[in-house]
Amino acid sequence: MDIEGVGTIVQIQRRRTEREESEDEFSVVDILRLVNSARAKRGTPLTKEQFKAIPETKFNPEGQGPEAKKPECTICMYEFERNQKIKVLNCTHSFHKKCIKPWFANANTCPCCRNIVE
Repeated sequence: MDIEGVGTIVQIQRRRTEREESEDEFSVVDILRLVNSARAKRGTPLTKEQFKAIPETKFNPEGQGPEAKKPECTICMYEFERNQKIKVLNCTHSFHKKCIKPWFANANTCPCCRNIVE
């Protein structure tokens, strides 16, 4: 859990103590606030048009030395194969097209560096 998430939990616990609720229970309102806070950090889903606008290319391993580590999709952890369709984000992270599509149904950020995809 990141520091902001911990801060949100601390705020919820302070409010709960102020209301003199049991210390081992979260109210429904507290849980909804925590969920909404997490969703807000993730951003909004990409539209189909935005997803199509992300540059797509076929992987070509030319120019890599024989001992170079082969690039891989950090979602499925498989190495890119010659001529596979990959999406290259503005942050330069690359993913298999079929792997990154479900991610963008829920977020508008890179799964690696969390930069907003534009």
